[in-house]
Parts: sequence; structure tokens; C-alpha cells
Amino acid sequence: MRKKHGWLIYQEEEIVRNQFSIRVMCENAERLEIPLEVKTWQWWKAWKNDSWEASEENADCKVRELPGYVINRSRDTCLAEWFEEKGIRVFNSSSVTRIANDKEQTLEFAESLEIPTLEWKDGESLYASDMSGTEAKTGEKTKEAKDVKDVLQGSVTFPLVAKSCGGHGGTEVFWVENATELSKVKRLLDGKKWMIQRPASELGKDVRVYAIGNRIVQAMLRVSETDFRSNFCLGGQAEPYELGAEEQYMVQKILEELKTDYVGIDFLFDQGKMVLNEIEDAVGARMLYSGTDLDILKNYMEYIKKELIE
Repeated sequence: MRKKHGWLIYQEEEIVRNQFSIRVMCENAERLEIPLEVKTWQWWKAWKNDSWEASEENADCKVRELPGYVINRSRDTCLAEWFEEKGIRVFNSSSVTRIANDKEQTLEFAESLEIPTLEWKDGESLYASDMSGTEAKTGEKTKEAKDVKDVLQGSVTFPLVAKSCGGHGGTEVFWVENATELSKVKRLLDGKKWMIQRPASELGKDVRVYAIGNRIVQAMLRVSETDFRSNFCLGGQAEPYELGAEEQYMVQKILEELKTDYVGIDFLFDQGKMVLNEIEDAVGARMLYSGTDLDILKNYMEYIKKELIE
């Protein structure tokens, strides 16, 4: 077995609210003799730029030893790629992180597997011809509402859901009734990749499927009586859900193609059937610990130990 110590990497602002997960993973890593050090993405960025790259130019520059493995909870594809290029095992892989943290890429991936999704459009494409010349410099928009309505034809019309492609946990997701509201969302998401989507027929209800190593571990039904979003962290209620045969087949098809380590796959309900909504790379487990006896982070660390041995 290669080096046993690993790095658990989070964005700095997410360290505090993830203390429970960090503690469980670190305790189990210690028990399994694959100890973890907690690092922030910001620390890695500075260390990579100042220490590692400097050492490549100066043999006298001392660099801290690289870890034997990395658990990437930062959602940064570049970080995963950097370690992978040095032969270090990263959980999840850069390919999973890339697809799962871009909602448009997730849906395109699902469609390539013929997994059902809700109809969607790229947000910026709606405004591609709204501003030009003097109007662009002054910030004035011409015929914005009319232009957007012209584009919104067929299956994606008002009301609709608008969201950033990189959001998570139900953040940056908006219910939009008209072109004026859509323009406000566009301004809120300025500089970010975003999309619009037809709402599911059943609002405030979804299923998250937890998987470790391409194996389904547990499905949870999430329901909200007050919000079209059903996220547990936004107040939704959660309970175990038994997947039907067709639903299991759909999940397994995604897992086998994507080759995940630990993810959550979220499905909405549309006309009585599950449709893929998104894939969570740095998936949270609060609802599992609140609503079941499953210790999924313990299982995850045991999976990692097995992967490192093999």
C-alpha cells in the first residue's frame, strides 16, 4: 500500500458548517490507519503557487511531502487534476467533479445515456442579441421582454426555474414568473454560467440517491410544504425511499458510466416518473444521520481504505 496519510480539502468558508462530517471522516481515517489532515482550498492554492512551483525551479527549496490520497470536497476540478497529474488518488475523480459541478454538463451527460431530464436552455443564449454598440456601453436593454418571450417557445415557457450551473444545496435557484423577473435573476447571476428549466409537475418533492463506489447505498425522499425546492438544509423533510426496478436501473446506468466514489444523485418527479435533476459531488449527509441509522461516512472511509490497498 502506498503512503497512508491523506488530505481532506474544503473551501475555507465551508469548514465550520461541515465540522460533523470532518470529525467523522478523520476519526474513521485514524481508526483505519489512513490518517487525514484537513486543508483548505485557499491554503492549497497558496502552497501550490509559492512552495511547490518554487521547488521545481530551486532544488534547495524544501517542500512538504505530498499526501498519499486526497478527498476533494472543494468542488474544484483543477485541484483534482493537479493531484492526479502527480499520480495521487483523488476521491472523487476530476471527471466526476467536472460533470457534477456544472448542471448543464450533468444534463448533457444524462441525455447521452438517454436518462430522462426536464427541458432546459442555456441562460445567456436568451440574451445573446439584447445589447450591442451604444446600448451595451450604457447598459440599456432594448425589447428585452419581447426578445426573451420570442426565445421561450415550446417546452420551456413561463413560469420556469432559473439557476446557476455551479450552485449547490438549493442556493442560486429561482422561481421565475415573467421576463422582468428573469432579467433580475440574470443580474443576480452576472458573471456566472446559468440556465433555465421547465418546472417538474410535482413541486417540493425529490429523491436523493447516495452511492459509494458505484453502489447504491440509500435513497431518501425529500418533501417541502413551503418551497418548490425540497433541500433538507432549506427545511425540507426527509425519509427513506425504496427505489423501483426502473429507478434502480437508471441510477446504476449513471454510476457505471460516471465511475464515482461518493456522490448524491438527485431526481425530481415529473408526471409520476423520476427525472434527473443534478449530481452532488461534495454531497452532504445530514439527512441520513437524522433519519436513518446508516453511518455513510464510516462506510466511505472503509471504501477509501480498500481502494488504496488495491
